[in-house]
Amino acid sequence: SATATVINEASLKNVWQLWCTNTPGATSGGTLISTVTVGLSVTFNGLNVGKHYYIRHRCVLFGSPVETVLAVPDFTANATVDFLLEDDNGIEKSTFCVGEAIFLDGTGSVNYDRFYLSAGRRPAGSAPGTPFTGYADYGWTMDNSIGVLNLTNEFLTNGENPGEVFEPGYEYEVLLAIANPPNCIPWMELKKTFTVVCCNVNPAFTVQSSCNNGNWIVLATPGSSSETNHVWQLYETTTAGATTGGTPVGPAQTGTSGSFSWLDHSKFYYIKHSTGFEGCEILMASVAVTGFQANANLTYVLTDRNGVAKDNFCYGEDIFLDPTGTSNYDRFFMSVWRRPNGSTGNFELYGDYGWTYTNNIGILNLSHMFRSKGENPGEIFEPGYVYELQFAIANPQNCIPWIELKRQFRVVCCEDFFSAYFGLDMVDGGAGLELWAHSFGNYGNYATHNWLVLSSPNPSGGPYTYVGQSFSSGPGPILLYNEGVSGLYYFVVHRVSTLCGDYCYGKQREGVNYQTTSGTDGGEQENDCELCGEIDCAVVDGLCFPPGNLRIYGTHFGHLTAYWNAVPGATQYVVEITINDPRCCERGGEPITYVQYTTSLGQYLGILDDYCLSVRVGAICSDEGTQWTDILCLSGDNLAGPGAEDRLVTSKKGESDTELVVYPNPANEMVSILIPQGKTAELVQFLDIQGRVVIEQQNPDQRLEVDSSTLPAGIYAIHVIYTDRSQSVQKVQISH
Repeated sequence: SATATVINEASLKNVWQLWCTNTPGATSGGTLISTVTVGLSVTFNGLNVGKHYYIRHRCVLFGSPVETVLAVPDFTANATVDFLLEDDNGIEKSTFCVGEAIFLDGTGSVNYDRFYLSAGRRPAGSAPGTPFTGYADYGWTMDNSIGVLNLTNEFLTNGENPGEVFEPGYEYEVLLAIANPPNCIPWMELKKTFTVVCCNVNPAFTVQSSCNNGNWIVLATPGSSSETNHVWQLYETTTAGATTGGTPVGPAQTGTSGSFSWLDHSKFYYIKHSTGFEGCEILMASVAVTGFQANANLTYVLTDRNGVAKDNFCYGEDIFLDPTGTSNYDRFFMSVWRRPNGSTGNFELYGDYGWTYTNNIGILNLSHMFRSKGENPGEIFEPGYVYELQFAIANPQNCIPWIELKRQFRVVCCEDFFSAYFGLDMVDGGAGLELWAHSFGNYGNYATHNWLVLSSPNPSGGPYTYVGQSFSSGPGPILLYNEGVSGLYYFVVHRVSTLCGDYCYGKQREGVNYQTTSGTDGGEQENDCELCGEIDCAVVDGLCFPPGNLRIYGTHFGHLTAYWNAVPGATQYVVEITINDPRCCERGGEPITYVQYTTSLGQYLGILDDYCLSVRVGAICSDEGTQWTDILCLSGDNLAGPGAEDRLVTSKKGESDTELVVYPNPANEMVSILIPQGKTAELVQFLDIQGRVVIEQQNPDQRLEVDSSTLPAGIYAIHVIYTDRSQSVQKVQISH
């Protein structure tokens, strides 16, 4: 209400008018609301607190007309509307970065019970006077304490039309109005402007990797907390630490952080972060994802048996891997590659040991492992090559990928590494004197052992009689011969054959019981006999002997076949048959001699059951001429017999028919094996020079034919195990 009273009570003819106007303090214009024509005072009630009024008073004073106009005062002076625009640090500003939170500090406003907010905008740089267009209307809030408002959040989430954001490139006008109708406080407003611009945003971010039972999880978090737009993309690359190139993995992610899971432990990754605001430049940063390789450690050295680290090893020497210091693994992998010495070409796969599941490797004997186990066992480290060992670990449960370390080493032929030295005993075996070899280096699969046994009436040697030879593959002692007699001297030459060459050592024993290595038989010194001590193997190869164990087999049809033992160094054999030989026959008749040449250890003689004849076989050596056996005499009385199977007709007196016969030797497509009379074979095996079984036959017949056409050319050992657990070994050469 508003009350007006005259100042001079002498006023006559008083007329009071109430006018309404839109202009505060105005005293003219507007709209007449009410007129009162009586009284020295007047009261107008029900005034609108949101309007502006003035009262016009006309009267006659002392005979003259008087007019007075006064504005009706309101209650706005009892209230204050005021605010500041600030950043999140409380600093008043008129320019804000896009994405920056804008705060309205309304603590300077007083005496209100409600407030109103709205915002208009116009393009930045508009000419003065360009109107602001409505952009966001927050409306009324019934509250007598504005406090500090986050305008960015309020206009985004509340108000009459939520969802609006302060975009860059505009000037904004914020209108704050207050009111307090119970106290007659009308609409009181204040406008302030600010501009939103594009400021530099920081795309930097951090990456954190974690592992949960094999699940590799990566979390990317921005370094700045500004409410920008974020896009996160995971890339796979082939280079550790790379932050460019590669292939995107899965869809991009949006949000204040990026999370990726089940990454492949064997791959490399990086994350690209794009950030910024619509209407501003988008900035990007990339960070490589760190895996878990650093949580594991792979280290090893190659050593000899004594733990001495080396990268050059002798052929035949065991090579060890010492992984001390290797950690955080549950499996390991090994393979070996090689290339010839001096080559610059690629390494080729030689041995693949594959994976082994363990978290405790320990010291590994590589030579033994690649020879006996793995994906393709049987490989040995041969001389003349550079080898590259590929050694790797992994631990998928701990997200540890394949981690590998390669080391190279060489295998060479070392002087004096191999020795053919051995100990030799002669003892009485009951049926004859026995020669036993012992105390020699075995060398495993790196060498083969050949034992040549000769006899001579002279302690220094010569002329020699070939007694036999055998092969061995294990440690001693080994029985070499069991039919020794007194009055002869026996010479044993041990040949160790390796990829580095052959090594020979010889010893002599007199046909006397208990001649041992520790004895003083005179067989230990190199000069005591021709074949004693270290020997050039070429000397042995140059010796030639008559074939041993000549024997004739026949059937009831009278078919005769001769067999004999191989002679080292023989290039071929000659078989001489003399019918009516006067040294064997008393029938008379002109002697007729037939000669047959062969490279085999057997020869078919023909159907000769009606004749009396002699047979002898000669070994033809390149430098020694022909060395003949004694003759065997045969007649019709002992040539034919019952049954169609081969049976022994006769053999050279004093020689055993219990030796294993292998022919032809060398062989090409077929190898014949004759099991000794009185023996039953349980198992026949062909072993290559590395000791691997390449052919095996169980429970064979007395005569066994073996197809050797598919075997690579080389030297093989034929190993026979008999049912009485005794064994025989013969060497055969396969040539194609």
